[in-house]
Amino acid sequence: MPNLRGEHYDDGEHYDDGEHYDDGERETVGRGLSRVRAAADWIENAVTRGEVDLDEQLEKLLKGSGEYAMGRGVPAHVHAEAILSALLEARPAGLTIGQLMSATERTRAQVHTGLAHLRKVAAAKGLPPVTWDKRWGYRMLDDAPEVWIGYERAFFEAVHHRVENFIAGTLLPHQKKTPNDPYIRTVMAQMCAIESTLQLLASPE
Repeated sequence: MPNLRGEHYDDGEHYDDGEHYDDGERETVGRGLSRVRAAADWIENAVTRGEVDLDEQLEKLLKGSGEYAMGRGVPAHVHAEAILSALLEARPAGLTIGQLMSATERTRAQVHTGLAHLRKVAAAKGLPPVTWDKRWGYRMLDDAPEVWIGYERAFFEAVHHRVENFIAGTLLPHQKKTPNDPYIRTVMAQMCAIESTLQLLASPE
């Protein structure tokens, strides 16, 4: 399995005065970030899906108990390696977030952290792209351009709708109020071009 560890992880983060974080400080920051990510993910699910019950893993993480009382500062590449192994073992099928949590024994927030890192390094490691769809969940398939294109078009479509709504709801009212402002005229011209490009990319050939 490819090594996903970043080359400069051991260099550590640095303060402006050149002093570096020690292991204890990095562990403390990691614990706090894990809790914030988990809480943010729970809030998103509560708002978008109405899921307000805490799952067992999230409850343990927020309380700092059980297996999550230690090791919460694990770097992203470690989560990514576990997720990569699970996805490769599952293919050609895919795995949902819940299945990835079960297969890797990680929290929802840690799975999302690992997926983000895996996507970041996939090209450099010669891996196929990570895709997602409602039927299969997350997959990493070799030689599947139709799957990759489908995911990419779905992404372009989602971004296109966001840009379209931003233009209609924010930029256009701004322009109506200050039609001669060079700034908003430039922004509108550029954003309308971006919106048209995204629409084209999202459309089947």
